[in-house]
Amino acid sequence: MTLQTSPTVQSTAAPAGPALDVRKLTKRFDIGNVLKPKLVHALTDATFTVNRGEVVALVGESGSGKSTTARLISRLIEPTSGEIYLHGKNVLKSEPGVASLAYRRAIQMIFQDPYGSLNPAMTIGAHIERPIGIHRGGRNAKEAVVDLLATVGFNPPAEFAAKYPYQLSGGQRQRVAIARALAVEPEIILADEPVSMLDVSIRMGILNLIEQLKEERGIGFLYITHDLASARYIGDRTIVMYAGHQVECAESTELMDRPAHPYTKLLLSAVPNPEAGLVTGDDEARGEIPSLINQAPGCPFAPRCPHVMDVCRKAMPAVTQLSQDHWVRCHLHS
Repeated sequence: MTLQTSPTVQSTAAPAGPALDVRKLTKRFDIGNVLKPKLVHALTDATFTVNRGEVVALVGESGSGKSTTARLISRLIEPTSGEIYLHGKNVLKSEPGVASLAYRRAIQMIFQDPYGSLNPAMTIGAHIERPIGIHRGGRNAKEAVVDLLATVGFNPPAEFAAKYPYQLSGGQRQRVAIARALAVEPEIILADEPVSMLDVSIRMGILNLIEQLKEERGIGFLYITHDLASARYIGDRTIVMYAGHQVECAESTELMDRPAHPYTKLLLSAVPNPEAGLVTGDDEARGEIPSLINQAPGCPFAPRCPHVMDVCRKAMPAVTQLSQDHWVRCHLHS
């Protein structure tokens, strides 16, 4: 990934450059008081782009800042600092406080828990009709609902439109969430662990659906996951996050085959490999993810890193460009 610093211009056909451009996005949560100030460093200087028809995978352990990133981009919470550009327009500057309907239509989100994101008192059809009414005026809403349900794999779609969430399986409910996001014809979909609560047997169906929507509708996806196997399968590029920091980014195949950061190697060593059996790799980390409250200087992975040096505990490593599309933040490569 190349860190982009210049805004792009929107065109009526295929916009040049990224549809979504995030720059130095930072979030601090104040949980202290006047006598004992405490700041949770949830996200620090997140910088990346998402193009139309591209899947960017965001991977890392719980607490690494993945979901915070998605909630900031969707404007569910406000950032401490940073910029979000949609086709070259700084939306945080042009739309302070509350995001416009145009932005919410362009950026949609799929949540991790498909049941928790649906209203149990509303039919499936009503869930999809509502955004159509808000963003598209409700024209031909009934026909649109049937078409969307058919698109995400329901058969017969009209029959499922009359059902309630509790009558569907977890995989079916997640398909409803995807159909609801598609109802407003978005450009970017933020998928926050969309398959982590589903049975293994039906995860592939959801991943293939995302791939299909990317290819056929040109929708860009920010795919958030802790599973590197699914990131490799579906992601065009993969960004690795740790303790609120981006530590490595590359094309997915490149990153999985030639990881540079010790944390990336740790994550890959945890992916089951039938050929290796139960053999443990050399890159073993000590301890757990550090506290995000009032973080100490230096690399956040230093306390766990098997290759830690004195400089790691003193200064955060800068970005080192290993190749055109592969960069890492690690003193081993600086």
